[in-house]
Amino acid sequence: MLWGTSQAGGTLLLASSAWMVSGLTSSPFLNGLFPAVGALPVLLNLKLRQSGYWLQVFGIGLLLVFSFFYGEDKTTKLSLLIVSFLTIFIYGIGQEISTVPLQKNIITSSGASMEKLQIGQEVGVLAGNIMTAILFPAVRQFIPALVLMLPMAQFLRRSKVTSQSTIPQSQPSKTLNFNRLCLMQGLVLGSLFGMLALWVREIDGGKCFDFAMVLVAYAIGRSLVSFVPKMPGTMRYILIVILLALIQLIPIPWISIAMFTAIGALVSASDFSLVEGIDSVADLPSRWQILQNSSALGGLAGSLALGIICEIFGLKVALVFVCIGFALLAFASSRHKRVTASS
Repeated sequence: MLWGTSQAGGTLLLASSAWMVSGLTSSPFLNGLFPAVGALPVLLNLKLRQSGYWLQVFGIGLLLVFSFFYGEDKTTKLSLLIVSFLTIFIYGIGQEISTVPLQKNIITSSGASMEKLQIGQEVGVLAGNIMTAILFPAVRQFIPALVLMLPMAQFLRRSKVTSQSTIPQSQPSKTLNFNRLCLMQGLVLGSLFGMLALWVREIDGGKCFDFAMVLVAYAIGRSLVSFVPKMPGTMRYILIVILLALIQLIPIPWISIAMFTAIGALVSASDFSLVEGIDSVADLPSRWQILQNSSALGGLAGSLALGIICEIFGLKVALVFVCIGFALLAFASSRHKRVTASS
């Protein structure tokens, strides 16, 4: 429950701030740079501390304060843009150093399984995206985001005072473990979602509600992963390419939403398949962290690369590159399967 609530707050922050940045600047490079800045902490050799969660809370509070001064003049927009980038970086540091210790703490103290935490995370992401669609403007989004983050903060304070947690507050610096296929998937997904807000604004002619509903559709799809038929990883990526092509060819909002539901289910199934294939570590929290780290690093490169491509060639051409990326990912997945089978 606490984990899902905190994920809802974080999702609300990330979605609403990404939309706000797309309104502050129409530069594809800056829009692509925004999620990349949030992924930068994955490259830093940071000590794992569950108390790092307070940085996430602080980041939301900082953006909340400055969002009250939102205005149309260039100076105000530039100031809020800088604060948005600073906030996403601070939030990314807090998330990077606190996720694994928090997961292990919750599992130890409550007896919850990693599977339940993953379900709670997916439900939280869905709830956060729904609130992004309902609540607007930005101030109405950042306030509930902060409120949703506080129960987990209270859990941290209580566990520290009572000393009931068996997870130390500070752990050794993490080893930067990455997986090649996870990196590639993160690269392509980072490319897609780094430009999503701009795509909704410029191509679909949409509003924050439309952007959030696409994210809701994607989150709903991820929660339907159990209904995805078993198939090779290659086929999942090929299906995603087909769905993205349909979105391009039939630019009707409800069709786009339906397509992103299917894409979410296929990506979630790929996540579970990739985690099962990580045999370098035994415990599931660490395996999922490898997936998240690899996805974050790949997303950093992908969002930057697509931002540059979009700046030069335009948004429609950039989305074609995303489809090509999924096709290459399908090829890499097929090749990896053949190599694994032969060994």
